[in-house]
Amino acid sequence: MERHKGEIVKRSKSRLVILLAMLVILSGCRLFDEKKKAASSGTESVKPTEEIVRYTGEKSNAISSVYTSKKELALTFNGMADQQTMELLLDELDVYEMKATFFLPGVRVAEEPDLANAIVSRGA
Repeated sequence: MERHKGEIVKRSKSRLVILLAMLVILSGCRLFDEKKKAASSGTESVKPTEEIVRYTGEKSNAISSVYTSKKELALTFNGMADQQTMELLLDELDVYEMKATFFLPGVRVAEEPDLANAIVSRGA
């Protein structure tokens, strides 16, 4: 009988520990939450939010289209290809005496300044 009571007490303690563990898990208790501890101790710095200011200045004078009776075409190229492709393109533009506008990223111009200078010198 004595042995039976010991087992009942042991099971009761085990059930109590399991019940407490489940309670802690289900309640979302954060025993080891460092951010919470740092915030409560005042050691975590809070960064101020930058205010976003909308531009209210003068609008640009963009021209989206122009009506003309001439048969004209505007060629624009965004970026730079490799050396060989750009040379072929510039040669074709020269053959037909065509002009084009190139929008070149500064990084690419810094990487290949000779190619950028070729575009400018050939008047493309």
